[in-house]
Amino acid sequence: MILRTKISFISLCAFLIGTGIATMPAAHAAGVWSDQTSAGTRPWYSITSSADGSKLAAITYGATDIWTSSDSGTTWVNRTSAGARGWVYITSSADGSKLAAVAYNGDIWRSIDSGASWTDQTSAGSRRWVAITSSADGSKLAAVVSGGDIWTSIDSGAHWTDQTISGSRGWQSITSSADGSKLAAGVSGGDIWTSSDSGVTWIDQTSAGTRVWAGITSSADGSKLAATVGSRGGGDIWTSSDSGVTWIDQTGAGKRPWYSITSSADGSKLAATATAQGGGDIWTSSDSGVTWIDQTSAGTRVWAGITSSADGSKLAAVAYGADIWTYTAAVAVQAPTPPPIQRSNITAISTTHDKSGSGVDITITGTFIEGISNIAVNNVNITQGSWIATDTSVSFMLPTVIKVTSIQLFDGSAPLLNPQLILPDPPVVIAVPSPVKKAKAKYLRCIRPSGSMRIAYGINPVCPTGSSTK
Repeated sequence: MILRTKISFISLCAFLIGTGIATMPAAHAAGVWSDQTSAGTRPWYSITSSADGSKLAAITYGATDIWTSSDSGTTWVNRTSAGARGWVYITSSADGSKLAAVAYNGDIWRSIDSGASWTDQTSAGSRRWVAITSSADGSKLAAVVSGGDIWTSIDSGAHWTDQTISGSRGWQSITSSADGSKLAAGVSGGDIWTSSDSGVTWIDQTSAGTRVWAGITSSADGSKLAATVGSRGGGDIWTSSDSGVTWIDQTGAGKRPWYSITSSADGSKLAATATAQGGGDIWTSSDSGVTWIDQTSAGTRVWAGITSSADGSKLAAVAYGADIWTYTAAVAVQAPTPPPIQRSNITAISTTHDKSGSGVDITITGTFIEGISNIAVNNVNITQGSWIATDTSVSFMLPTVIKVTSIQLFDGSAPLLNPQLILPDPPVVIAVPSPVKKAKAKYLRCIRPSGSMRIAYGINPVCPTGSSTK
């Protein structure tokens, strides 16, 4: 998965030494923070999460062990097989099966069984490792050395390449896109650098400025980045929406000695830890860092690492010399799904002359919802004007044209205000001709040459040839 826990190792250790806590280098929707006491009070330093937030792995600074949880932090297992080392950072694949951890002045270690067993990846050498990040599938790793280089692996840590082109710098944090192609790393007292080819080449993103960069995090596609400034006097959180080319100083969270920061997969939800002499708080944002909320319910502590599930609904944070805390967003209550709307569907509208020939019957064909007892044509536009009525009779001159623009449905005598009616589209236009009048039969007297008379009867009676009419 994306490395979502970013923290300045050197800066935090300096702070802890300065306050006497250590003697060696070292917006979210409303929800609930829980103190996971089962893991114990320890010098917690870094934590990582699977995409669904169910699997967690945390490390403690100094000669101590790695701990894992498979139930979102409720219970924890001490993974002694990795040994007690100067652990400073840990990262996870999206499914939580592949873990990689770095030890300061030590080696990189990896696990392919969610932390049950560990392998020392000696090919990368023993160095002042301070941070490590992973692709979603765990195949691509990238780690940074304080005062050294950036190293990458494309085989889950079995082999490593020293990416010397990035230069030897005071690297403090690094993050990765889900596919491992886009990387971003921060330098304490330097710049933010990015790579779009899994670490082979690097670009100095000077627009963010030279600062005491502490933590950095990335969206799954690598387009959205967020970084913290961890100077003792306080700094800001900075964000980028174009893979690090341009940056915005998000002053809404205030100037604080920020350390770790984490992101949801889409980059919209962020969570960052701040600490100071006597401790600091956890802050969250649900709009990609524009506005922030102080999560006071988690308490003021010497917060270190923080991590997020892919959807941002689950968070886990560790406090140095304290406990592991987890957050679960409140589940929104879904309104019951209304039943499908029954609609009356008008399939045809036609006209016929009535039997008297003086009127027009309008016939409406279709299917109607239950309870419709009668219907009437409403808002009928004719050449002589507009007829608006709730009955079925109207007088107008013929021939004309009728345009049906709406139909009124009734339940008994009461018109329905929202009948959910579907009319033909476009509106029905009907040409109504003048009625054809039936011709009357006529009588015609025909006088034959012989003088006799014959009656011719019909619509247009005609006398026989040679006869005359009378």
